[in-house]
Amino acid sequence: MAYEMNQLLEAMIENGASDLHIRVGRSPSLRVNGEMISIDGPALTEAETKTMVMAIVPPGQNARLAADGGCARAPTCKVHGTVPKDCNARRSNSTADA
Repeated sequence: MAYEMNQLLEAMIENGASDLHIRVGRSPSLRVNGEMISIDGPALTEAETKTMVMAIVPPGQNARLAADGGCARAPTCKVHGTVPKDCNARRSNSTADA
């Protein structure tokens, strides 16, 4: 896999990003000061995107993501002692995005 979730979360913190967007067919991107900035690298495959989304979706939310097409996660990811504000996942068509 070209990207690791922890590395992307670190990139968020280092760049002061408010959001991380991962989507099939695109490289991950960060929202910094309201502007979307793509991370240099290959586009994510459906399998890579699903793996990354499932890494942040708690087991109890998997069914909700599948049934409702979206779920939210409490801010429990810690990178260098910093907690991202929130984490949401949604299904776009038949694939999972975050």
